[in-house]
Amino acid sequence: MTTATVTPRRPATESTGFGRLVYAEWTKFVTVRGWVIAMVVSVLLTVGFGIWIGAGTHGQPCGMVLPNGRPATAPARRLRSARAARW
Repeated sequence: MTTATVTPRRPATESTGFGRLVYAEWTKFVTVRGWVIAMVVSVLLTVGFGIWIGAGTHGQPCGMVLPNGRPATAPARRLRSARAARW
């Protein structure tokens, strides 16, 4: 005599799926007050740091600066000829 194995069905409340997983993780994240506060603080610090850095660069020359404080510029012809010589 052979016995058949029967796999029990999962109850409808235990649905598995990506949407349910995301919802569970979101619920866990929102219910822990420290995580929400830390996330808000990190966003504010990131935005504040970007604004601070951006505000400090006005009037600054881009690229290299010579010891006398003037920007180092090279004629475009020299750059083109130097690049052409390499290729």
